[in-house]
Amino acid sequence: MGALWRSARYYEGDRKLNTSETQFELFESQLAEWKVQVVKLEAKAAGADDEAKPAYVREVNELKAKFSKTEKQYNEARKAQKGTLPDTMDGLSSAGRDLGHAVGKPIRRFG
Repeated sequence: MGALWRSARYYEGDRKLNTSETQFELFESQLAEWKVQVVKLEAKAAGADDEAKPAYVREVNELKAKFSKTEKQYNEARKAQKGTLPDTMDGLSSAGRDLGHAVGKPIRRFG
C-alpha cells in the first residue's frame, strides 16, 4: 500500500489526481488476500490435533473479529467516499496495517 495509500492525492504533470478510488481498490484487494489466508488457517485448525486446536481456533476467532471491525470501517468510508477526509483514510490505513499484522502473526506461528 505504501506511500500511495498514505497520500490522498498524487500529481501527474500539471494535473492533480485524486487517488481515493485507487486506494479503495488496493484495500479491497488486500482484504481478499487476507481472507484467503484466514480460510487456510481455518482448514489447518480443523485438521489440527487436540492439543493445538484451541490455539488455532482462538487465533481464527480473533482474526474474524478484526476483519469484521475493519470491513465495517472500510464500508463506512466507501459510502462517504466523495467526502472522505484524509483523517478517515489514515484511520482506515491504520486499521489495514493492524489487520495485516494480525493475519501475519498466526501465519508465522502456525504456517
